[in-house]
Parts: sequence; C-alpha cells; structure tokens
Amino acid sequence: MERGPGKPYTQSNASSRSTQFQVEPCRIFDCDPVLRLGNSGDSGAEIRPMAGEVANSPFAGVKTIHLADIDFLAQMLLEHMDQSMFAPNQILYIETGARLLAASLHRRRRIPTLPIVIRRAGSSTKARYSFLLRLVPLSILDLLRRLERRHSSSALNIRHIEAAPDADFTRKRVLILDDAADSGESLLLARSWVMERGAAECDIRFATISVTQGRARELVSYWIYPQLCRFPWSSDSGERQEYVSLYEQIDPGQLAVGDL
Repeated sequence: MERGPGKPYTQSNASSRSTQFQVEPCRIFDCDPVLRLGNSGDSGAEIRPMAGEVANSPFAGVKTIHLADIDFLAQMLLEHMDQSMFAPNQILYIETGARLLAASLHRRRRIPTLPIVIRRAGSSTKARYSFLLRLVPLSILDLLRRLERRHSSSALNIRHIEAAPDADFTRKRVLILDDAADSGESLLLARSWVMERGAAECDIRFATISVTQGRARELVSYWIYPQLCRFPWSSDSGERQEYVSLYEQIDPGQLAVGDL
C-alpha cells in the first residue's frame, strides 16, 4: 500500500456525527505483474497464464505504472469483477495508494467509496528521502525494491488501523481496494474490520493492481500484475509531484456518495 501526501477530511453521517481522517505522508507496499480473476471463493478464472516463476525470481523486473494507466487499470478490474458476477455495492479503499484508483472506479460505477488508513511500523521512512531517491538510477532502485520485498517477506510487519469511517456494512457486498498486496496483512486487517461492522465474509472481495507473493495471489480476487510495481505515488517515481496534485484534488467525502 503506497502512502501519499497528507490531507484531512471530515465525513458526516446520518446522526450528524463526523469522523476526521488525517492522511500523512507514508510509504508503499511494493508489488508484482500478470492478469487474473477470481480466488478460491470465486468461480473466476485466470485471464492470462500466471507466470509465477517470473514473479518469484530475484531477477524479476519492476513494472512502472504511470498516471495515464490508472483509468485503464480500473476498467480492467471492473471487467474482471463483471466476469466473476461480483457486483459490490460498497468500496473500501486503503489510503493513500488506492485513492486515485478508487476515484476512477467511482467515476465509472458510482459505488459509495470509503477510505481506511492502515499503518505499519517504519512506513514513513522512504517518503522522507524521496528527493534523494529520484537521483538514483532506476536499475539501482529496482534492485533495492526487490531486496526490500525479500526483507519484508521475512520480517514481522505489525499493522494497525489509524483512521476509519463510521460505517455499517450489514448486507453489503464489499470490495476492499489497495494498490498492491505483498503479504496481504493490510487487506486481512481491513476485512476483519469490515466483518466486525456487519459484512459477511462471503460478501467481501479484494482487488489490487499488483500482488508480489504467492499468498497474496491466492488471497486477492482481482489483480493485474504479479510483480513489483513502481507507482506514480512511489517515493522513487518521476511522477510523484504530479500525483500529489491530483491526489489533493480528490475529495473523499464526494467518493462516499454513490447512486446505489
């Protein structure tokens, strides 16, 4: 899950209470590529061969995702969901890496979309040095990214929910959205939180642009790339400043309003 710039917002509910969300600069979950639909709980099928051996290789490349790709990737995820006959009526996206993707989905389907902020220890370190990372050659950055994934795969990464909406998910079909899944721990934490608020486990699906580990490939219902990705919101992305501008133009309060 990539972290982006800070931006607070307030969402009001029917009882006139409000929840304040403060999203601060933080870092991302690195990720991986290929096209897939469905998991053990779905009747879906792979769209292309898995190429898992490529994703697990220490020589696997890093896919660069550009801002111009986001709408296409959102449409692709929607098509996968349509093929699996899953029609969510609520989206929960993990800040801040999934905000642009969530906004793109919202423009297409007008599904009520809410944010949740999940942190892990040391998540702000990379963002503090983003200006230095842009000076490092991409080949070195790609190597560092792969080494970081190996380390994070073996290290204990404790996550916690820092901010969440006041919401009831009873009888909701919920899509939990993130930019990337590594271990899948953030997605599982979000699912537990949603279930505590009324959703049935069978009515929850995960969607990401990328997955990086075998566990995530089994866990996530809809994903596109099975390899590490460099997103526009990544600290080492050349589009990060443009992303920040776009990110700040999106009002999460507007995303919470849908036609469903």
